[in-house]
Amino acid sequence: MDHLELPSAPTHSPVTVPYFCTTEYDGGPFATYPQRQGWSETDIYNRGNWSHRSPFDGESSLIAARKSAKEATSFLQNWLFFGLLSGVLGPQNRANEYVRNSPDGDPVVTTEKLVEDVSHMVDRLRGIQPDHLKIMMGLVDRNLTIAHQVFTFVCANSTLDPALLLSIAITGDFLTLIRNIVYWGGDPPSDELVFNWPTGDSTQTDIIAQQMEADGWCISQIIRSRRLTPSARYFVSRLKPPSAAKSHEAYSYFRCLAYQMDWDTYETAHTTSHCDCKFIAASEDRLVEILRKDKIPLISTTKLIARDFEGEIELDETSPNAVYVAISHVWSDRMGNTKANALPRCQLQQLTKLVQQLYSSTTAPISFWIDTICCPVNPRWARSKAITSMRQTYRDAEKVLVLDSYMRMYPALGVPIFEPFARICHCGWTQRLWTLQEGVLARSLYVQFADVAINFDQAWEAMVLGRKQQTEFHNLLSFPTRIRGDWGLTWRESDKPYVSIQSAVIALHERFTSIATDEALCLGTLLGIDMERLLTAPPAERMKHFWSLFPSPSREFACWTGPRLSEPGFGWAPESLMNARLEWFPGNHYSNAENPACLTDEGLQVE
Repeated sequence: MDHLELPSAPTHSPVTVPYFCTTEYDGGPFATYPQRQGWSETDIYNRGNWSHRSPFDGESSLIAARKSAKEATSFLQNWLFFGLLSGVLGPQNRANEYVRNSPDGDPVVTTEKLVEDVSHMVDRLRGIQPDHLKIMMGLVDRNLTIAHQVFTFVCANSTLDPALLLSIAITGDFLTLIRNIVYWGGDPPSDELVFNWPTGDSTQTDIIAQQMEADGWCISQIIRSRRLTPSARYFVSRLKPPSAAKSHEAYSYFRCLAYQMDWDTYETAHTTSHCDCKFIAASEDRLVEILRKDKIPLISTTKLIARDFEGEIELDETSPNAVYVAISHVWSDRMGNTKANALPRCQLQQLTKLVQQLYSSTTAPISFWIDTICCPVNPRWARSKAITSMRQTYRDAEKVLVLDSYMRMYPALGVPIFEPFARICHCGWTQRLWTLQEGVLARSLYVQFADVAINFDQAWEAMVLGRKQQTEFHNLLSFPTRIRGDWGLTWRESDKPYVSIQSAVIALHERFTSIATDEALCLGTLLGIDMERLLTAPPAERMKHFWSLFPSPSREFACWTGPRLSEPGFGWAPESLMNARLEWFPGNHYSNAENPACLTDEGLQVE
């Protein structure tokens, strides 16, 4: 898999794939290779040929008919690796150029020439008539479809070498993407091939899962990584894991409990372990005064720039043309405070520095907002007022700056362009519920790394434009939806949330929170629902109140197949959208607008 780009400091060397073939690929048509080698369809779909687990209870016929492990391994590599290369890139592809000797003298598979051979194929296709090109594409499609079907079966029943399975998955995924790009000039067609190439059915046959678990990745994150293409998973598995020092013994399917907070023992951190500087607080009276005027409190940085500053935090209030930065962070990084609106001086001054670095050195000091200071701990009404203003806070900020301890450990410059996004995809910030609204509502979203804060939208566009023939990012093409939301096209200019409720299902699919009843508050903020009415509801009833205030329900809710609320009149309403299976909500992204329903006291009325 030498054609794949690796992280700047990979935790593992490239996987070595042994050459198992006892003969070279014969160069004939891909689809008929099994017949030429004496393999019937029954042989191919006899799982006894791919699994040599013992005992094989109740399947004596499979045992009697199965091939030897050596024969099966040679056949599979010849057909689904070397044969597929020939079947997609053309018979000019020479199998012996994909084999080299290892330092120990053993033959191993290499893909160093793969990108070069793709370039040669593109040259050969120039000038071919469209009708003939369509015939060629049909043959390529048939070969890829057969390969994917067979390989999916093999992976589900295999005890074969994990490196062999990974090499076939990565190559098949790469060739599928090349088909979609080369034959259609880079514009995804409506009938593009979309295959999920598995990388093993269990930890025993999934070499990526083995390495990630050994490196300290949470099992929930390993499961989440299976949504990526094999190439992207391979890249991610070479990164150091986030929160490796934390315990990952407790987890649910998509939920890493290492990020859950124990509020009774929560302690605010300093910027370094040996720092013991004083905490600097904001005036409760001043916070209340600003919130009473329906303004947003902002932290003035004019005095904080001074290294020896020890006074009270100076607060400004928003004005129609106020320029400020809103901070988005995860409380598990211990930048919160459950007891007071205060932070250590070192934290405040570091925040000030990071905010100012978003602007030129000649710009006047920029104020910023962070919930730890600007959402009053007391009185309760003032805290509720700050929460109801959250939508406005993030929408009005000129920039939103994301701070996550994992990203801040590593650079974004001088590394492969995919690397920063691979880290963002797997950091704690993208797994928390409250940070969803902060990414979606931001006019301009910046993510802080060790050396620079990158503009998320601009950096993403640059990566996509520069990586049209790379598969590492291919399955991340929907990633911006989880960060910025499909609603980003409408909600920042419109108050019509009906177009994007399914996007909420996608975005909340792998997010969680320490307080389950916060889900209604986060969704309410995103949808522009009357937060004052929502906050008056008892926490246990917030989801019911959320759905009662939901402005544009659709008839697709009647088809929801996940858990529902049990209260009378709300049997149609999802109990939660967090960690929901995507198939629980049928329809498409815009079905809510096209199929409206009416909410009555008896329930949801549909036609």
